[in-house]
Amino acid sequence: MIYLASSIAIGILLLYFILSFFYILFGILYGLSIRFSYSIFKIYEIIIDNVNWTKVNLVRKILVGLGWWVFFGILFLLFIALVIGGIFSIFS
Repeated sequence: MIYLASSIAIGILLLYFILSFFYILFGILYGLSIRFSYSIFKIYEIIIDNVNWTKVNLVRKILVGLGWWVFFGILFLLFIALVIGGIFSIFS
């Protein structure tokens, strides 16, 4: 029973690590693409007034923040899974 609980915990951990990695990677790539596109607009001297750059930076910060929340959520879920596995192993 403990092997089942630990394998479930490891599966949950791996899934959330992958998700948090992609959240953080997407946030970084999104921020880099915005900076790169901004430099291209500057090179061609195109002035864009309708883009609110603070909102773009806010979206990037939210995405990276979601990645960290998912990462800490992993550790919490792993702890809960190990506690439940330990309880089941005691009573089995």
